[in-house]
Amino acid sequence: MKAKSDAVCLSCGTRVIMRAGTCYKCFSARVSQRTCDLCHLDIRVGQDITWDRRGNKWEAHTSCWLNSSPEARERIIRKQQQSTLQKLASEKYKEWEQKQERKIEIPTFSESEPESEPEVDVDFPEVTPSEDKEVIPPGINIEMENEDEEPSTTFIPPKPITLKKCITFYDSVYLMIQARIHAYIYGPAGCGKSHIVEQASHAYGLSFSSISLNVQTMPSMLLGFLDMKGDYQSTDFRRIYENGGVFLIDEMDNASGNLLTTLNSALANRFLQFPDGFVRMHQDCVVIATGNTTGRGKTAQYISRQTLDAATLDRFVYLSHTYDEQLERSLAEGTNHLEEKTTGKVEFVLCLDSFKRIQFQKAISKIRANAEKHKLSVIVSYRPTVTGCKLLNHYDRDTLLEMLVFKGTDADTKLKLMEGVY
Repeated sequence: MKAKSDAVCLSCGTRVIMRAGTCYKCFSARVSQRTCDLCHLDIRVGQDITWDRRGNKWEAHTSCWLNSSPEARERIIRKQQQSTLQKLASEKYKEWEQKQERKIEIPTFSESEPESEPEVDVDFPEVTPSEDKEVIPPGINIEMENEDEEPSTTFIPPKPITLKKCITFYDSVYLMIQARIHAYIYGPAGCGKSHIVEQASHAYGLSFSSISLNVQTMPSMLLGFLDMKGDYQSTDFRRIYENGGVFLIDEMDNASGNLLTTLNSALANRFLQFPDGFVRMHQDCVVIATGNTTGRGKTAQYISRQTLDAATLDRFVYLSHTYDEQLERSLAEGTNHLEEKTTGKVEFVLCLDSFKRIQFQKAISKIRANAEKHKLSVIVSYRPTVTGCKLLNHYDRDTLLEMLVFKGTDADTKLKLMEGVY
């Protein structure tokens, strides 16, 4: 929000409303790690920002502030009021804690003076710490009946907070199986992609089977066939597709286009015509594919890999994996810690926050418009929106965009797709 002012920015010399001696653009470049209080996304370098020029308590993207409702603006103002009160409560508790640590000396009284208890200035009730438990500082509860009145505070013990652990690659594979999301894992040869999928499927309790593809693999290897007697010869893919389980497609970037077209139809429509009849996909069926490339053609190391069709790339969530030095050291020592990493210690939690889901959908829509504007060979369908909204509790926005939209594209393509995406 630009506005004329008598002040001059110390960095660029413009006459605008300033903060900390600089204009909003220079200030945004210095605080690129801050978060917008409206959309909860990172404030990136050079983005227009709006802040509280009276108390410097909140910050937001200018576009988010202009498009937000009065209720949303009032919410962040109240949030900062709560933060201020919590800071004051913390300072008061520190003073009280220091008084508790002091030794209270009881004065001696003469016979002429009446005996009385010493007066001790203590603002908080006395707390006796136990040997096993730590003393938890009192929390703060804000009650505001009217907007014009000052908020009243009540000190109560806060609830324990459980921090969410960082999502590792092993947890990501287990999450994909829990959420029933088809994934494509790419990485160098021999880094354990197929074995990790097998361990994760066993940890979750689903049946497992696999197939390795090449350019001569026929669709009948997946669909089965009718023999000379007219009897149907089934396959592991048919069994898992109909009854549930994890099916691993190894070396998918080395398969023919005809086979992948059949696979696309099976995953997208959730039904398929087999030689013996029509079959619907089981709700517990998960297809995990692996490859050595991102599916965008051969590389210097893997010269025989095929370029996957854009429709095939759109069916899968992309996960990148490489060599794990810690696992390699354990293998050299004769111990295998891979099973411990894939025992399923992470639990999938569906994101139900409508505000986060809408903000992610707006980002996907803007990326789709940029792809059409620059005529890029990137498909941005409804699948990134639907899948991304499920996983917002486990990944940040940039990681989800890499998994669902970018999928190994080059840096220039990413910059074009992210134009105007906050």
